[in-house]
Amino acid sequence: MPISLKSAAGLGGFLRQERLILESGQFVAPFDAAYLVTAIGAGGSGARAPIGNGMAATGGAAGGLAQKLVRLKKGDVLTLVIGAGGPAQATVGQNGNAGGTTTVTGPGIVLTANGGEGGKTQAAGAGTVAGANGGTASGGDLNVPGGNSGSATVVAVPGCSAATGGGAVGIYGLGHPSGNASNTVAGSGQTSFSGGAGVGGKSGDATGTNNSASSRGGSAVAASPSAVNSTSTAAAPSNLGVTGSAGLQARLLAPAGASGSFPGGGTDGGNGSDAGIFAGSGATSNTSGRGGYGAGSGAVSGGNSVSSGPAGQGCVVIEFLQEIA
Repeated sequence: MPISLKSAAGLGGFLRQERLILESGQFVAPFDAAYLVTAIGAGGSGARAPIGNGMAATGGAAGGLAQKLVRLKKGDVLTLVIGAGGPAQATVGQNGNAGGTTTVTGPGIVLTANGGEGGKTQAAGAGTVAGANGGTASGGDLNVPGGNSGSATVVAVPGCSAATGGGAVGIYGLGHPSGNASNTVAGSGQTSFSGGAGVGGKSGDATGTNNSASSRGGSAVAASPSAVNSTSTAAAPSNLGVTGSAGLQARLLAPAGASGSFPGGGTDGGNGSDAGIFAGSGATSNTSGRGGYGAGSGAVSGGNSVSSGPAGQGCVVIEFLQEIA
């Protein structure tokens, strides 16, 4: 589990501070204290499948997470470089774009959180496309790779497609992947889409052997079930996490929202939803949603005027306790 500074609520004389930093620059320590610094690399964007007989594409992977507890003196400076999320991919038959690297350097600390790979695709036809790999991380007391994206498998028949969602950031010590998507239906217009990974669990696999299939995204607390030969999306787990002033939800690093996913099967289109913070967005037959901070976006497989969603940018979270009179 990641290191945690517990809420100081009710402890008297201390106030817990937390800064979510989304732009490169400097952080100047306001006083002598222990600081918990978390660097998160940017996510990769999903690939754009080709158009033809057998269309497969995979989502982007999440950035790595590096976290370190360091003691700083008042006036100490941390230099922050925030990685940019992989741009959306609108060109037919092209891989997604990798996310940028986030770094934190300063007295006693050198953190590197690399961005996730962009999703992958292949020429139209039968075969399996591998998922993207999550970004690595180094320099922390805790270094967690980003969640991968699932693989996509198709057969070479008209309209057959499979696409996978984006990976999630490992804020709880494990970067969860999106589910695999497989479509082997001997018929036109059949699709298999997996949702985006959640911070608490992977998205379910989507398997079509005689019909379309589509899985929900993972949530903040659990994986979603797999979908087999279902034109309706498999039920999603609860999106709720731990509550209370001293619970996980008291911190920005514990999102309440699940990942986004496109709930429809088939090739009738529809826009994917944006993911919850740090979670991957789902695959769609239309434009996919945006990945959460540091997370990958889903792949797309469908008509001409669509694109993958942009991946989530990197960020830095700094937590510390302020002594008050």
